[in-house]
Amino acid sequence: EHESVQRENIERLLDCISRLSDRARRIVRAGLDGSRAEDLSEALGMSPNAIYQARFRAHASLQKCMAQVTPDVPDKGARSIPNPLPQQER
Repeated sequence: EHESVQRENIERLLDCISRLSDRARRIVRAGLDGSRAEDLSEALGMSPNAIYQARFRAHASLQKCMAQVTPDVPDKGARSIPNPLPQQER
């Protein structure tokens, strides 16, 4: 049962990610892969601060999408999406 719930959550998350803009998807993916905002900013022609802001907005959009898809899950705020940066870099 746990595996099926986990699989459904992953499928819903992938669906929500597919609804993001190309740039937002790339930023989210890069963060999950451990890329630094400074490195990504060069590739996308954005400042590191703009990358952080775009990442925050993308995470908020994903959280909202997941809440809409699963209305029985209580809203846990921005903390429900883990920060991809290790603790010491926050």
